[in-house]
Amino acid sequence: MDNSVKSLAGHRILNSTKITKMISDLVAAVQEEEKALSAIREPLADALDNGKRVFDETGKFRGRALNYQFVGTGAGHGPYVEVEDGSVKMDLINGIGVHIFGHGNTRIREAAVRGALSGCRDAGES
Repeated sequence: MDNSVKSLAGHRILNSTKITKMISDLVAAVQEEEKALSAIREPLADALDNGKRVFDETGKFRGRALNYQFVGTGAGHGPYVEVEDGSVKMDLINGIGVHIFGHGNTRIREAAVRGALSGCRDAGES
């Protein structure tokens, strides 16, 4: 690190080996949880009530029932995405990025965490 910027917290965060390792460990832990999402799966019996509740609540917020009973849990692996009813589906929504990178891409996740850590960077105008 350039000695002229060692006093800047943002540069220390960016160049910290401790923070870099923490980010890598976080991403690896999430990937470990998601690696089982590797095939299509039917809804899980113990998650059906949760799925119905989430689908209904989402429909209320949208002002109408969902056309498709699909609300993701936030977990995905490659082309697969987990749904609130416990099912796993192939994510075939065109144009959102999963076709190029897949869900859970390590480099994208690490970059997203880094981006969240540097959220105060501004180019000048408000």
